[in-house]
Amino acid sequence: MTCNGPTKHDCIKCHDGCININNECICSENFLPPDSLFLLTCAKNNYTVSEKDDQFNLSTSYILICISILVLVSVFIVIFKSKNNCFCKWNNKREIPEEVKMNCHDNLNYDHQALEIYTENIPNIDINDLDFDNKTALGAGQFGTVYKCSWKINNLSIDVAVKLFEPKKRVNNNEQIRQMLYDELSTLEKLTNHPHVIPLLGYTLNDNVILVFPLRIDDLTKYLLAKGPDISTDLLRRYCAQIADGMIFIHSKDIIHRDLKAKNILVKDQHTVQISDFGLACSSNEQKKAAGTLVHMAYEYIVGNENVTKKGDVWAFAVTVWEIYERGQKMPYRNMLDPVNEFSLNDFLKNGKILDKPEEMPLDLWGKIRSCFAKDKSIRPTFSELYSIFTQVTLNANNSYSIRHIV
Repeated sequence: MTCNGPTKHDCIKCHDGCININNECICSENFLPPDSLFLLTCAKNNYTVSEKDDQFNLSTSYILICISILVLVSVFIVIFKSKNNCFCKWNNKREIPEEVKMNCHDNLNYDHQALEIYTENIPNIDINDLDFDNKTALGAGQFGTVYKCSWKINNLSIDVAVKLFEPKKRVNNNEQIRQMLYDELSTLEKLTNHPHVIPLLGYTLNDNVILVFPLRIDDLTKYLLAKGPDISTDLLRRYCAQIADGMIFIHSKDIIHRDLKAKNILVKDQHTVQISDFGLACSSNEQKKAAGTLVHMAYEYIVGNENVTKKGDVWAFAVTVWEIYERGQKMPYRNMLDPVNEFSLNDFLKNGKILDKPEEMPLDLWGKIRSCFAKDKSIRPTFSELYSIFTQVTLNANNSYSIRHIV
């Protein structure tokens, strides 16, 4: 205390607010407030506050304490939600995906723990849960037949696509074909949880090798033919971006597809496509020759008979992009070669010729796609570069936006 009251006669000790008259310390009338509040001073640091100020500081302290409590509570909530989200993400891997729900015959309340798919551990299923008595053929190839049938699991009846090995009479390479399905299974186990790669739902390794996939609308070639002009060029570009995105993932696993083409791209919905058919896929460390579709093979495979590389997939991607912008209506090289075979294509490519630009493809985009057809495979772009090309959509001369968020 430096004052006992509001008048100059109540001064006890000099401080910033007192004046010295005749060696006496007197409180300044100008400094003191007109009311009856005493002037309180901290003698240690000579800091002066009024009782009103002291009450204010007390209130401020309470406010600061409350704010601190709120901050601590907020931090706790954030941490709790973060942990809960991590759990949800883990838990969501075991939820029934939307496309599976859409194909369910029964109107049920879905148990989110009912179907453990889209996990890194692909389940070995019971063959008796597949209704082969009512299956419908979707397609057949040299490596197996694909059927549509129902899969009964956890009280659900789900339409799925089933690829199985069916031994054929008078065929000497049945065991080789069976092994290729084993190899495909091994590849698919490495390619889980990507939105633009077809997921494997399950498998069985009994007498027949059976791979179970979600049922899709159609392959991209048939889908484009059916939809015609209803598919905008923006969607065509989107499909190309999604395929490039899927190939980034596939190559990151050191896998070469070896048969990338529009017929091996499946349509999940109008806005989403997925890469499929890994029957010919191989590790980038293997010394394997080209396989698959002739018109999608790279220059070095046809002319030089070289081993496959990731750059060969880039060439096949460019042909696939050509198919997409032709809306599935044309076969590559068909209007340029007659007949289209290994010999005619060899001569065609040796002479430095490539596919013509699709009418609907912008000239600047075609200029970038042409680089995928470079004879020198080392200068072909990567799929990351191709993804960037297709996710940049020019609106006008001064404005552009990315479709990365919707790919």
